[in-house]
Amino acid sequence: DIWENGASSEVESTKVSERFKALKVLTGIFGVGAKTADRWIREGIHDLHQLQNSGQTLNRAQQAGLQHYDDINQPVTKAEACAIEEIVEKAVSSVLPGAQIILTGGFRRGKQTGHDVDFLITHPEEGREVGLMPKVVSWLEAQGFLLYQKTTRNSYLESKADGPGRPPSNMDRFERCLSIFKLPKMEKQGAKDSQNVTENCLQANQKSDEPECPEAAPDRRWRAVRVDLVVSPISQFAFALLGWTGSKLFERELRRWARYEKGMSLSSHALYDNNQRKYLRASSEEEIFAHLGLEFIPPSERNA
Repeated sequence: DIWENGASSEVESTKVSERFKALKVLTGIFGVGAKTADRWIREGIHDLHQLQNSGQTLNRAQQAGLQHYDDINQPVTKAEACAIEEIVEKAVSSVLPGAQIILTGGFRRGKQTGHDVDFLITHPEEGREVGLMPKVVSWLEAQGFLLYQKTTRNSYLESKADGPGRPPSNMDRFERCLSIFKLPKMEKQGAKDSQNVTENCLQANQKSDEPECPEAAPDRRWRAVRVDLVVSPISQFAFALLGWTGSKLFERELRRWARYEKGMSLSSHALYDNNQRKYLRASSEEEIFAHLGLEFIPPSERNA
C-alpha cells in the first residue's frame, strides 16, 4: 500500500480507531506504559475523566503524571531546556564543585523542542560522583523546583551479570532521578538578562504562593517539565554520553553493528570485545567510534 499509494490503509485505520486514541491518551500519563493502558482500556477506561472516576489505585508517578498531564504533553523548548540546565548546574556546583553537566537527548542532537530534558552528570575524578545525586535532589527540593522525584541507585557491576557475555541492553543501570520540574515562566529576556536565569527562577519560586495543582491555577506563572538526571562515573561517561544522546534508532543500529559486524557488545556502560575477551576503554565518543571501525558521526547527524 505504501509503495503504491503513499500510505497504508491498515495504518491509517488503526490511527483513527478508538483503541489507538485511548492508548495515546493513557500512555501520555507519566508512569503509564502500554501494558497498564491496555488493561485499563479492557476495563472500559478510555480517557482521563474516566480514569479519575474509575477508582483505580495509581502509584506516585502516575498521580503526578495525571495531575500535570497537560504540561507534560506540551513540547519543551530549547530555551526552557537551557533554563533548566542553568538551574541544575547551580545545584551541582553548590554541592560538588568541578562536576560536569551535559544536556543530552534530542537537544544535544540540535533539536529545538523535545518531550523531556535529560542531563548527564559526572566528575573528572573517579568516585567523586558517589553520593552526589541525593545532595542535588535535596538542593532542588529545598529551592522548590521539584514537583515529583524518584531516585534509583547505580546497579551496574562490570565483573558480574552486566559484564562479558551479557547482551547489550537499551536500559542502563546508572544512578538516576526521574522528576517533574517546576519551571517558573520567564518573560522574554535580552542577552544580558539571560545570564541571570537561575537567580530569576529562584526568586520566582520563592515569591510564588500558587498551588501546585494546575487545575487550581490556570494562569499560574510556572509549568511542569519532565527532567531526568543521570550520574555516571568518568570511566563510563563517554559510553553514557553516546547512549543518552540517541536517537533510539541510531543507538539500536550502532549496537547491532557492534554485535554482528565487530563481535562486540556495546552498552551505555562499556564496550566489550568478545573475540579478545576484554573491555575496550574510551574517554570520548570519538574513541568509541574508532574501536568500532567507524568514522565519527556528530550528534547533529544522529537523528535517525
